[in-house]
Amino acid sequence: MDSKIKKIDLIVNHMYNYQIKHNITGRCCDNVTILYDIIKYLFNNTINPVFQNVIVSYNKNGIGHICEGHIVIKLDNGILIDPSYEIAKEQDTSYLTIFEIFRDMVQCNDTVKPLMNNIEKTFNQFKKIANRMNNDEFVISCDEYYINLVNYLVDIGIIEDSKNYLDYINDNSDAKKL
Repeated sequence: MDSKIKKIDLIVNHMYNYQIKHNITGRCCDNVTILYDIIKYLFNNTINPVFQNVIVSYNKNGIGHICEGHIVIKLDNGILIDPSYEIAKEQDTSYLTIFEIFRDMVQCNDTVKPLMNNIEKTFNQFKKIANRMNNDEFVISCDEYYINLVNYLVDIGIIEDSKNYLDYINDNSDAKKL
């Protein structure tokens, strides 16, 4: 499994490079879909990734932030992988998969308390999206981004033959959009 994790990390780092180069933000569903497809194809279903919705808390310039709607990949061994540079780049990041744990963590935070209902609502919306994705619904927001990132990974030699991925997107295009 270690060599597989190293390969996944390499792929994710190149996904980050692409996102940095093209100033990509707000595409967690697309990023996890691309990574999921690559993992399933490269490792012949020997790793069974699932989509996991999370609340992310992190510090940026000494100020606490919350991203209540985010999706990552969860591997068989419980490791969470975030292929979205926008969030993964932040220091002191915590990924929480259970809303009640988040609620308990911020219970005494007067700034967050009034926002709790909206935070929970967004968390639950992303939970529904993750459930759709785990039920083999093709959920992306931008075909062009998927195609461009897959082609980039092929062009730099990280994955081979984009045909398998692009056939998949062509077969599912517009069928299951966000």
